[in-house]
Amino acid sequence: MITRGADNRCYAPAANRDDGLHRRLKAHAEPITVPVLRLDTSASVPHCTHATVNYLPAERALTALPGPNGAPAP
Repeated sequence: MITRGADNRCYAPAANRDDGLHRRLKAHAEPITVPVLRLDTSASVPHCTHATVNYLPAERALTALPGPNGAPAP
């Protein structure tokens, strides 16, 4: 099936884009188990930064940051 996009160009989906593909991908997907971070992007940058830092567990925040020259943190 060929569809017309908002840019008035014609698009044909790839041959494997069907319900079967969705079911196969869903069957092999891993659930996301971490809490969701929702930021109000209309808030100030300091507010969003504070919310983000508080969202990260302290041990993950420290170990996720790269060390000097991109080396893993100690």
